[in-house]
Amino acid sequence: MSKATIIIVLSSIVLLALPLPTAAFSLVPCGQNVVPGKQPGPENEPCQFRHLIILIIRLINYLISTAALVAMYYVLLSGFNLVTALGDPEKIKKNKLGITHAVVGFAIIILAFVFVNLLVNGIFGKPDAPRNWWNPNCLYDITNTTGCPVGAGSTGATTATGTNTGAGGGSGGSAGTGGTGGTTGTTGGGSALAPANLKLSVSSAFAGVKDQIVEGGVVTYKPNDITLTITGQNLAGTTLTSDAQSITGGPGIIVKSVTPSNDKLDANVSILPDAKAGSVKFTVKNGGGKSADVNFEIKITGTQWLQRQFLEKRIKFFGDWPEAVPNEKVQDIANEINLGLQAINNDSYDKLDIWINIFEIGFWDSPGVSTAICPGLYQNMTGAGGCADSYTNVINLESVGAAHGIIHESAHKLHAYYDGTYRGISGSPWFPNSFVTSWASAVGDLGSCAYLPLRDAVTWKDGENYVPHCGFIEAYGVNDASGSVVMGVIASKNYEDVATMTTAAVLHKVRFNSQEVKTDPRYKQKLDLLKQYGFITSSPLGLTGSQVFASITSPKEGAHE
Repeated sequence: MSKATIIIVLSSIVLLALPLPTAAFSLVPCGQNVVPGKQPGPENEPCQFRHLIILIIRLINYLISTAALVAMYYVLLSGFNLVTALGDPEKIKKNKLGITHAVVGFAIIILAFVFVNLLVNGIFGKPDAPRNWWNPNCLYDITNTTGCPVGAGSTGATTATGTNTGAGGGSGGSAGTGGTGGTTGTTGGGSALAPANLKLSVSSAFAGVKDQIVEGGVVTYKPNDITLTITGQNLAGTTLTSDAQSITGGPGIIVKSVTPSNDKLDANVSILPDAKAGSVKFTVKNGGGKSADVNFEIKITGTQWLQRQFLEKRIKFFGDWPEAVPNEKVQDIANEINLGLQAINNDSYDKLDIWINIFEIGFWDSPGVSTAICPGLYQNMTGAGGCADSYTNVINLESVGAAHGIIHESAHKLHAYYDGTYRGISGSPWFPNSFVTSWASAVGDLGSCAYLPLRDAVTWKDGENYVPHCGFIEAYGVNDASGSVVMGVIASKNYEDVATMTTAAVLHKVRFNSQEVKTDPRYKQKLDLLKQYGFITSSPLGLTGSQVFASITSPKEGAHE
């Protein structure tokens, strides 16, 4: 062989070998001893019949790749001889023919590769596996490369909806990771029988765990990462998925990794904070393609439930209700809020753009909290349940008696709007309208009221609280009534009279069934004004029998500023 021929052969081999993987491969894909200090791999599992098939495929692919190198060698050799023929007709003809033969031979080699791998796909390929027979890596390691025709690892790239892709494990290898929505890689092997007798180590868990307190009391959550163990039978080569959904339509559970054996499956899963509560399924699918479901319960806290119930309602919750739902406490709070929102669902209140902050009662009563939130609360008043100034559109309330608080404080906001002092929205009036003077007229002269002065901010002179006297539906309404004297201060605004009358007209209609209300015209005058200016939609006067109990009574009638 000439020197030029040797150079061409060596150059061709080097050039063709450059793209090939540099790692050493074993033709026998099983039965090898574990190297000390090295993680066991697919080559260490016991040999089975399928490994014989894999060995044959590897040999064929190695021979095909070698034949391709030979064909390329002859193309280059004939090309070189053709260039150096120096016009010799016989040499030119001979080398042209050599190039043709080499190209035809190369085409036959490619067709042989396609035929062999298509045949392998048809006979041994998994039905749900991506069959990337054209992948050059499959020539060298057909079972350990995701997407190659044979090997349980070929299903490892499958994921549910999401952005991360699980990395498939090889034959007998470790589980893949990632896979948003819960699909992970598998290990090799697999049973022809479906997984059976499945039991969960943990049957329920919360959607997320408490993370931080922000904005002065709003609880946030982070994913709840747990290790889930499933025991049973026929679990070799298992993948794990979940049908859990989030409230936004995405996955509710992410399966991060899976480590299966024949009778046990360990999975690291992450339950997202916005996962829907309720029963979900984990689907266990073994290496033989058989699957079975096991039920799991996702729980949420009272805080999460309240946040979700009023997500679109301009309500924010402060403090924590950590007990799992359903529970009576948070259901009562939700009922109260809905009742209050229903009462202010009209055009008069809508224009005020009201935002409501609800505080968990223990948090509200913590030292310094309520006084910091409502610095204008009367210093001599205890048990105040909320506040709403005229400078913002925000109402702050404790969670107990929320319906009472929402109606009462919203009435303050609407009153301020008519008084010309509301600054919660742009374009609000700067001067009082006729409502203010009309109400002051309805209050009249209090000099002859036998139940004044008040004992304190919420108690009549005779010791009663929620009894109508002198045109007021309860004692607290007198606090800033025109001409009244409360704690040595002459009042004139009538804010509490308007708010208490509004709240009672919605929640406590039975109070208007008393003889005093029926005989004192001031009650009708005030109720007519409330209806005229949009504080209420109907008057409780004239109701009989069960009509006076048409609304749910708020469980707490605490004072509101």
